[in-house]
Amino acid sequence: MSSYFEEILLPREIWLMIFEKLPFRDLFNVVLVSKTWLDIGEDPLLWKNFKMVKSCRSLDSLEDALGISRLSSLSYLELKASAKEGIVLNDHIEVISKTNIKSMRMLNCNLSYANPEMISALFNNFKSLELEDTVLTESQAEMIFTTMAQQTMLKELKLSTPLSEELSISLLAPELLGAAFNKLEVLHLRWVIFDQGFWETFFQMMCADTNLRELLFEYQGLHNVPPKVFSAALNKLEIVDLSQIDVDHSQCRALIEAIARDTKIEHLDISSNNLAIIDPDILAEAVNKLRKVDISNTNLTSCQIERILKGITFDSKLKDLDIDQNRLIKISPDLLASAANNLERVVLSKLTTVQTARIFDVMSKFSTLKHLSIQDVSFLGNSDNAMDWEDGQNPGLNQYGVDENMIAKAINKLTSVDLSFGSFNNNQAQAIFEAMADKTCLKELFLQQCDLISVNPSILCKAITKLQKVFLHSANMSKSQIFSLFLKMNEKSNIKDFDLSNSDLSLIEPATIANVVYNLEKVFLTDAILTTDQLTAIFTRIAENPSYSNLLLLDVTRNDVSQIDEKLLENVKKAVHNFNYDSHNEMNMVQTIDDEDSEENYSEEDGDNVYNDTEDESSEDNDSD
Repeated sequence: MSSYFEEILLPREIWLMIFEKLPFRDLFNVVLVSKTWLDIGEDPLLWKNFKMVKSCRSLDSLEDALGISRLSSLSYLELKASAKEGIVLNDHIEVISKTNIKSMRMLNCNLSYANPEMISALFNNFKSLELEDTVLTESQAEMIFTTMAQQTMLKELKLSTPLSEELSISLLAPELLGAAFNKLEVLHLRWVIFDQGFWETFFQMMCADTNLRELLFEYQGLHNVPPKVFSAALNKLEIVDLSQIDVDHSQCRALIEAIARDTKIEHLDISSNNLAIIDPDILAEAVNKLRKVDISNTNLTSCQIERILKGITFDSKLKDLDIDQNRLIKISPDLLASAANNLERVVLSKLTTVQTARIFDVMSKFSTLKHLSIQDVSFLGNSDNAMDWEDGQNPGLNQYGVDENMIAKAINKLTSVDLSFGSFNNNQAQAIFEAMADKTCLKELFLQQCDLISVNPSILCKAITKLQKVFLHSANMSKSQIFSLFLKMNEKSNIKDFDLSNSDLSLIEPATIANVVYNLEKVFLTDAILTTDQLTAIFTRIAENPSYSNLLLLDVTRNDVSQIDEKLLENVKKAVHNFNYDSHNEMNMVQTIDDEDSEENYSEEDGDNVYNDTEDESSEDNDSD
């Protein structure tokens, strides 16, 4: 086979273009095919975006790993440890500084033994840096931010609880931190402790001059920042996330009013803040000046919602609207349908059947909508809406609910749909999957806790395996449907991300389920009643052939792994970037809780291309690169 491909006389540049389409795990195998492919497949350009993850317990081999010829252009490195025990020394800093790495993430690393000047020089030469629970001394932090304030290559900084225990960042001068942060383009701050005086200083400096484009806060107190300063500073950015901040009413009003006048903001997330006090016309003007807006759970009034929706037209700037967890039932079905179908993505909830029918009627005929989320939606008919279908004024609505063919046509024109917790009748469910099996634009399907048991197993399997992301957590499916689905996925499937948690998978052949899981990228099989034989087969397949798998995430929590060999679990940890399972003690605790719940409630009436050499800190250090 290899000689056949080598006889195809293509320029090296063409082979490189072909190989760069492959995931990195396939590239590992390409270099084993022949000397020609070894030479081409080890070109550093192919490995430039490769993500290396190193355990801090194996840093002695860091220089050898980074010295591999094909990794000479490596741009990303992650160092991780447990409980801040990963000690990074000057030698390690020096090794990294000699590479082309531009993006770095440190998790639970202890840098307190390293030279402040070396750390500062390294960090400020990156383009992107993420520090999560990373220990620095006061002198190191001061050197890093002083250099950053003066001259830095850093564009993106993400801080998650760094310094908050060993060192309070509030010890550094607010002016120093403000100057440093405003040199960046992207700043994420999660659980970082700041002195209250810092925020006003930072926002004042942002008003004067800033390079920032994106700002995300979590759990910060900004109430001391004057509303005018707050709004003027944020209005200079492009992406603002205030979803984890309790914004003061006066700050909210000032920000929305400023956006309504003029703004650079493209994406605003102000969810879970109370916007009921904002003037409806001003709020509508502001929302429709943006491209992406999340105003979910903001206590909007019907008047505010109507004004916002009336401003959405075919040529509106607004393309993405999340208005979930607001009271929509009083909104005109025609207005809601028109606005939703003029967007590219919309998130809604708690609609009436008439509103649902109208949205899907318009969607089936003409719509720019690509991504739709309406959780807890009902397509069923009932006595409450009998007058709505009897008067003939609501196309697509009949005594059985929303017309099944209209639903099926509309859904299969989308790219992504989330109808989790929704209610369908048998005809509606069958029609959706028949259309999907025939022809669909769908790539992502979320049907958590939906009743699919009436759908023909063959049709269901043919439809689902056409998609790339399928989430069926707690969906009501028969054993026959589940069995057929795994057989089909084992044969041929486009699925990459798959969730079938809270389903009984115990009857699937161990070899079949192992092969299916092995060929996916992200798998969620929480509480799936997996047997020891099934788990052993899955883990063995992964551990024995890690280079051939694209598996990035495997979640088998709430399955009993107590009989699985610890060494096998350790090998899976090395092979899968994100591997989640319950230890024996955790499983016993879960079982105890479940038993207690059962006894208490029982009555007689009841019937996410990563190389990872990390390992658990409790295991022996036997890494090899």
